[in-house]
Amino acid sequence: MKKLVIKTVVVTLAAIIAIVAALYLCFAVFAPKTLANFWEGTGNYSLSVKYSEKQYERSGDISDLADLCAKLNVRTDSARAVKYLGILVDGDGFTEFCENTEGSGYIMTPYEYYYGAFTVATYYESGLTPAIIVAKKAVLGGYTANNAFYLLLADADTLTNADGEIIAAEINGIKGELSDAEKTIAEKDIAIALSIK
Repeated sequence: MKKLVIKTVVVTLAAIIAIVAALYLCFAVFAPKTLANFWEGTGNYSLSVKYSEKQYERSGDISDLADLCAKLNVRTDSARAVKYLGILVDGDGFTEFCENTEGSGYIMTPYEYYYGAFTVATYYESGLTPAIIVAKKAVLGGYTANNAFYLLLADADTLTNADGEIIAAEINGIKGELSDAEKTIAEKDIAIALSIK
C-alpha cells in the first residue's frame, strides 16, 4: 500500500512538472513578451532581456524594439545596446514612433532618451570618437536640454579632462548652426565638459 502511495505521488509530481515545463515552453515560443514582463517583475535582468529580444525578433515591431532597448544596460551590455539602439534610431519609423509616444509625462522625450542611450552605449563599446559622431547626429533633431552630449557627460563617469576638452570643442564646432536658445544650452554643456577633472 505504501509503494502505491509513493508511486502515485511521484507520478503526480512528474505530471505537474511536465505540464509546467510545457506551459513555459509555449510561452517562450508563442508569447515571449509575457515571460519578459514576468522576469522583469522578479528582477531577473538577463532573462527579461532575453525574452524581450525574442519578442522583437518574432514580431519586428518598433514598440517591441523600443521595449528591448529600454531594458538594456548601456554599460554592462553595451554591444547589444549599440546593436539594437542603432537599429531603432536609424529605422524608418523612429521619428514617427517618438512623435506617437510624446507627452507621456517623462523628463526626456523618447528621441532624447534613445539617442542619449545610443550615445552612451557607443561610448562604452567603441570609445569617445564614435560616441561624438552619434551625438552630433542626434542634435540635428534639435539641441535640447537633454541632448546626447549632455547625457554622455552626465552618464560617462570614466571621461577624462582631455575627453571633456574634446567634447567641448565638438560642441563649439556646431554652435554656428544653433539658434540662440540652443546656443545657451550648448554653453552650459561646454561648461560641464570643461569642468571634468
